Amino acid sequence: MKKTPGWKSWLATTSLFEGLADNAIDDALNAAIFIPLHKNKILFNEGEPAVMVHLVHRGRVKLAQVNEGGEEIILRYIGPGELLALVASLKERTYPATAMVVQEGQAFCWESRIFRDLMLRHSGIALNALEIVAGRLLDFQERYREQSTERVERRVAKTLLRLTRHAGRRVREGVLIDFPLSRQDIAELSGTTLYSVSRILSAWEKRGLVKTGREKITICKLHELVVVGEDLI
Repeated sequence: MKKTPGWKSWLATTSLFEGLADNAIDDALNAAIFIPLHKNKILFNEGEPAVMVHLVHRGRVKLAQVNEGGEEIILRYIGPGELLALVASLKERTYPATAMVVQEGQAFCWESRIFRDLMLRHSGIALNALEIVAGRLLDFQERYREQSTERVERRVAKTLLRLTRHAGRRVREGVLIDFPLSRQDIAELSGTTLYSVSRILSAWEKRGLVKTGREKITICKLHELVVVGEDLI
């Protein structure tokens, strides 16, 4: 792959390569494939053989599963600097979810065998990958606890706050969640129904907490949403 100035320094800022020696990053960069992320492109489908590890450089990818009733369940969104499909670094595994591009960009990719070799040669890559997996497991545990014990309004608030931290961009009205996001998406991430999310967002919009549009949502009063999320009202 032809090197582009700045790619190496950018890789060094990611969780996967943070704190690693130059030679480890050089090896990873030389072994990588750089691919475009076109909107609505399916990177891989649930159940397919896991053959490629991805690291998003720009853009955003939605990870989702389909339940027995054919309904989509969104697991998370993967944005710039985040790792995708680490399962491909293991032998003879399948992708546990479907990955679809929701915001155009590009990604670094490594074939399974090559990525396993990188982890064997540079233990720091393997340790950083383990930290990433552990962090996501803790996140899933927290979301499961919320869905089991907390009221719907608080769950929706926490979902929006997470999205704001990961994809928030300052605009005149407040903080825009900077990728297409429907009310159904928010419902799936919050473990509730479209009706409940629509009712809650309509009430919040009347209070001036949020502003909604076609697959767009802006947090206008971030502090007040934090208060709702922490159940301080």
